[in-house]
Amino acid sequence: AAPVVQTPWAAAGPGGRMAPPLQSEQDARALLQSVRAMAYPSSEGSAFIEKQLLPQLGMADTVLPKSIKVFGPQVAQLVARGDAELGLQLRSELQQSGGIRIVGDLPAPLAYAAVYGVAIAAHAPSAAGAQALARFYQREAAQHDWAGTGWEAPAAGRQER
Repeated sequence: AAPVVQTPWAAAGPGGRMAPPLQSEQDARALLQSVRAMAYPSSEGSAFIEKQLLPQLGMADTVLPKSIKVFGPQVAQLVARGDAELGLQLRSELQQSGGIRIVGDLPAPLAYAAVYGVAIAAHAPSAAGAQALARFYQREAAQHDWAGTGWEAPAAGRQER
């Protein structure tokens, strides 16, 4: 399989509110400490939040009790309504949501991305067509197609899911 596109984990807060910068591990720690409630998805990535991110920050015991684990699209809805002051989710899921402001992607060394790839079955009825489609999505110009969607070309150095 060849990587085609990725979307990083990002933090979002209520729209219209100023948010502190999210450029370092210390910024992430301060942000998580400052909120009364955080929302995150129950499907994709809940293991990342519960078993990797929060333990790595030494904050699982303090942040999980004030967290709301919900079905994906509801993360942005809870933040927009004010039920949660912070949402953590894949940027592609947050990008199109109204009433929220994306604070930023999780910074290194916390950065984590979902990477989607393409593979062609050995007995595909149209292997040539599948290869053409894969090349189409892997071309450098495809980055322009993804502008504003939360998707980006795969980058080296991020952890992948």
